[in-house]
Amino acid sequence: MRNVVLKKEMKFPNAKVFRAALREYAIKKPIDIKFKLNERTKISVRCKNECGWRCYASQISGELTFQIKTLTVDCTCPKSFKNSQATSAYVAKRFIEDFSKNPNWEVTGVHNHVMQNLSVDLRVN
Repeated sequence: MRNVVLKKEMKFPNAKVFRAALREYAIKKPIDIKFKLNERTKISVRCKNECGWRCYASQISGELTFQIKTLTVDCTCPKSFKNSQATSAYVAKRFIEDFSKNPNWEVTGVHNHVMQNLSVDLRVN
């Protein structure tokens, strides 16, 4: 799930898949998101900087499927190299193959690799 595009009325098999897609989208755009509502049947996120960007999805009645009901397309915030969605677990999972190829990788090398690929500065998260 590398190049995620979110659209209104888009459907996802379940909440877990939607959250993963949302994380990828937020890191790629970049939008530093905050979960306002994170329940089993409803998820609502907003830009942490309160520029007006938001996404709301809920479970379709009688199904596990999640559907985006509201989506503001553009975040108007200036680009930042800080993104709370780029956690250590996310980075480890995303770059596991790169880490296994370079078991003696220096921290600066990892930092530069992540910065080049995700435009996220791990030091500020």
